[in-house]
Formats: sequence, structure tokens, C-alpha cells
Amino acid sequence: MENAYIYTRVSTLIQVDGFSLEAQEAEIRAFAEARKINIVGKYTDEGKSGKNAEHRPAFTQMMEDIRSKKDNIRYVLVFKLSRFARNTSDTAKYLQELSSYGIGLLGIKDGIDTSTVTGKMIANIMGAVAEVELENIHEQTLAGRQQKARNGLWNGAQAPFGYSLKDKKLMIYQKEAETVKEIFRLYTEEGQSISYIAKKLNDENIQREQRGNVKISGFTDRTVRIILSNPVYAGMISYGRRHTVKVEGKNNETKVVKQDDESKIILVDGVHEPIVSKETFAKAAERLKKNVAHRKTRSDSTTVYPLTGLIRCPDCGKNIFGYTAPPRKKKNGKEGYYPRYISYRCISGRDRNGISCSLANKYYSGTKLETEVKEVISSMVTIPEFVELISQKIDIQTDVNSLRKKQTAIRNEITKYSGNLLQTEKRLTELDIADRHYQSKVDSLNRILDDLYEKIEDAQTRLDEVDQEIAMVEKSAMTKKSIFEMLEGFSKYYDVMSPEDKKALLQAMVSFIELYPEKRDDKHLIKTIHFTFPVTYDGESGALFVRTNELQVETVALLEK
Repeated sequence: MENAYIYTRVSTLIQVDGFSLEAQEAEIRAFAEARKINIVGKYTDEGKSGKNAEHRPAFTQMMEDIRSKKDNIRYVLVFKLSRFARNTSDTAKYLQELSSYGIGLLGIKDGIDTSTVTGKMIANIMGAVAEVELENIHEQTLAGRQQKARNGLWNGAQAPFGYSLKDKKLMIYQKEAETVKEIFRLYTEEGQSISYIAKKLNDENIQREQRGNVKISGFTDRTVRIILSNPVYAGMISYGRRHTVKVEGKNNETKVVKQDDESKIILVDGVHEPIVSKETFAKAAERLKKNVAHRKTRSDSTTVYPLTGLIRCPDCGKNIFGYTAPPRKKKNGKEGYYPRYISYRCISGRDRNGISCSLANKYYSGTKLETEVKEVISSMVTIPEFVELISQKIDIQTDVNSLRKKQTAIRNEITKYSGNLLQTEKRLTELDIADRHYQSKVDSLNRILDDLYEKIEDAQTRLDEVDQEIAMVEKSAMTKKSIFEMLEGFSKYYDVMSPEDKKALLQAMVSFIELYPEKRDDKHLIKTIHFTFPVTYDGESGALFVRTNELQVETVALLEK
């Protein structure tokens, strides 16, 4: 009797008769019994898309067991080929690998047997068909949503703030609509800032109803900006402002991004009643555009701030950024301008969780901060105890395994959501219009689609952040020799370095810097400096510490304060 593995897979969104895990396994076992095949292992992926085999843990484990020849199997049994893989590259890749071990794939419903030449050819063709089918489903669903938008109808599962949904149509929700009008009035007529408007609404305890993915009841800068930029309030419907693209260099991975091609964005008059006039909305849009251009000009400034991205706000914990003061004319009738000075400040307003930073827009002297950092680092190489101990502790690159695990987990999230997205779109196209519950099912699936788009966008943001962290860690991964070269070079050349070189050197040496929240009697601003190698400077004691392990530290030396 020949041995075999069972592999079953199902998306959590398609637990329907004939495709459930239990139904798949029951039919496979009946087939095996009839063919006198001995089942020696079962592998199941629940809630996993078939679009990419790399992100299915049970499938991965099965392939590892096959490579190790754990059970010397002759077949892998699946319900249908689409349960095994749903794109051409994966189908061909893994069928070839199974063949190299003398293993055939048997699909009991579609009659696939890859132990034969004909069966292998048919399997590859069907894999290509399955991939095209998924793409067609996506295109058909997208076309339906686009047409709905062109007809002036709302596509979302949840109504935007200021409206409610009745029979799938937007209706003005008067209580919230008054707040929307006030937001536009404050912005376009009084010229108030977005931060001011958010703070005013929160101070007046104006609440948002929690609906869909909205988890907070207050207003953030982001919330106000979204309202001001959403054409729905001027009676228009917009669709396609974000879209899904493939990730370059990744097999079957996608991400949601903003649409840069305005010709692909649908913007038409809606069938709903506007809350503000088109003139008011256009005025707000023009001001938003100017503000974006202003921020871009600021960010594109040629001024380089050596400590930007390294200093953390003592209150909110976010990064503090460099700022150059505008030119000021000299007083008492004197000609010319005072020298422009550099400072660092926290620019956080109220964040997406409704939390405000009490130190927002507090300024810290750039000269003072850089001087303190320079004095600490320059002192290091003059301390024999430090040189001796640190040389014993550092000889390998920085470990990024934990970040890579986090990166993989988020990628798996995106793959899962993307698979669920395609399956939901497929279910939407397969609904029977004659079903008396047809409309309820359409609404339910649309809510699921909107939720999945939000989850994918959020996961993609988190993935971008982790990718940046990994890049920074890898960039700063150093050997013992390079650390001492940097320390020695720092004390010798820092003062004559360009701002660009100073920033590059500090980015390589310093992980982050913590500041005191209040001014101290000794005028020191820096509380702690965390280096990219296992050394920490404590501003309170003026001491350098070397980590001997995760729980212990050893005092190396006291620096002169």
C-alpha cells in the first residue's frame, strides 16, 4: 500500500457546502480508501489564500517533510488543484519539486494525476486558468464598483461623517452635518489651522459616532483633513483614489497605494444632497494644496539637521525635527539681519488615537543639543576602561532577526487580507440576483471589502515602517574596528565636518536620544543617549554603561559634567 499526505485549504470567507475543510477531507479519504492509499499525514491551511504558497504555514511544513523524506510518500492528495496552488508559477514550481522526489499530485475532483506526463501538463494548464480566473473576478468586481460610482452612488459600507445610509443612499445626518459646516467655515472663512479646528471640536466635546473602523470618538488632525478633502460633502462622488499594485520583485504580493494618475479617478455629481457648496469645497481644496506645497518646500530645504530622527519627545515619544528660524531684522534701526538659528521641536498634534502632545512646538536649542552630544562621544575614546570593556563586548553585526520576524508576520497579514479580498469579490459576482436576500448579501460583502481595504492599508503602513527600521539597523551594523574608527574620527574631525557628514556619522552611532521634559538647574537637556552598540549614556549620573546582557549593565566611567 502506497503512502500519501492530505492537503486541504479553505478561505474563512468561503466556508460553503462542498468546500469546507471537513467536506474536502471526507471526500479525499473516501477516494484514498477506494484506491488502497494509506494516509500518513494531514496538512490544513485555514483562512489562507491560494494566491501565494509561501505564506501558507501548513503547506510549507508539508514541503519540508517531503524534502526530509519523513514518511516516504508516493502521493499528495487534494480536493481540487486550486486547493494546492492558484497561480502558474507556484503550480509549476511545486509540481516540479514533487516530481523530483517521485511524488505525484492527485486532484480527486478534477481528475488530476501528475505522476503521468499528460496529468502534469493538464495541471499546469489548469493552474494558469485558475490564475486568470482570479484576475477576471477582480476586474469584474472593480468594473461594477466603478459603474456604481459613475451613477453617482456611494460605494462604501459605512456612511461618511455627516451622513447616514438609507436604502444604500446617503442621507444628511443633521447633527453631524452642522459640525461639517463648522469645520469648513473655520477653515475657509476664519482661516483657522487644522490643528486649531480639531482642538476646538474636542474642547467642545463634539463626538463622532463609532462606525466601521472608527475606534475613537474625538477628532484628530487627520480626521479634519479627510473631511476637508472629501468631495462627498460638496455633493460629489469620488472613486479610485487608491488602488492595488503588485510589489516589485515579490511573487504575487500586492499593496494598496494612492492613485497618482488623476485621469483614472472618477469624480462625478452624486445623487445625494451636499452639505457645503462646491465653491466652499474648492476654496478649502486650494488652501490644502498650498499647505502641502508649503510643507514640501520646508521638507525639501537644503538645511541639514544632524540630530533629526534621533531625538525623541519627552512627552509623546515621537521624533523631534530640525527647524530653522526665519530671518529677523536687527533692532534699533540697525541694518541687516540677525543670524538664523537652528532648533529642534516636536511637531506632533493630536494623533489618530486622540492623544495630544503637551510639548508640541516646544523649541530646543540646536547648538546646545549638538554640543552635549559631541562632548559625550568625544570623551569616550579618552577613557581606558571604556576602550577595554567595549572591545570585549562588540565583534558581531547587529541582530535583526526579531525585526525580520515582524516583517514576515505583517507580509503574511497582507497576503491573508489580499486573498480574502479576492474571495469576497468572487462571492459578490456569484450572488444570485433572484435571491430574495440578494441586496442584504451585497451590502454585507461590501462592508467586508471596505474593512479589508482598510486593513491592507494599515498593514502596508506598518510594513513600510519595519522595512525602514531594518534598513537603518543594517546600515548601522558594525564591527569592533569600525566602531573605534568612528569614535576616533569623531573626536578629531567632527567640528570641521559638513552637516551632511555629521548627520551620517551620528545616524550610524546613535540609536536615539531622550531629553528632560523640564529645564534643569545645570542647564543639561539630554537625559539619555542610546548608542547602536551596547553603550548607554545617562545624563543624570553622567556615567557610561555597557550592557553585559539584556538584564545587566556595568558602569564604565563617569564623564565630566
